[in-house]
Amino acid sequence: MYTFKLKRSQSPVYRSGAATIVLSEYSLDADKDHCITHACKSHAELLGEIQRLKHELDAIATQAAEVFRG
Repeated sequence: MYTFKLKRSQSPVYRSGAATIVLSEYSLDADKDHCITHACKSHAELLGEIQRLKHELDAIATQAAEVFRG
């Protein structure tokens, strides 16, 4: 499951790129709030989810490097 994805746009006129991080998946909880992790039952589970999300964002930062080359 990937929570985030990189959305790229390129302007052919200005030859410049832009990047946005968007949610690729989420769920709704009972209060209709958007959730980007499952319901963690322990502090260790929550920390694991935080690390997973950090790794996803680090990968997106690497992918975005090509958008901003120029």
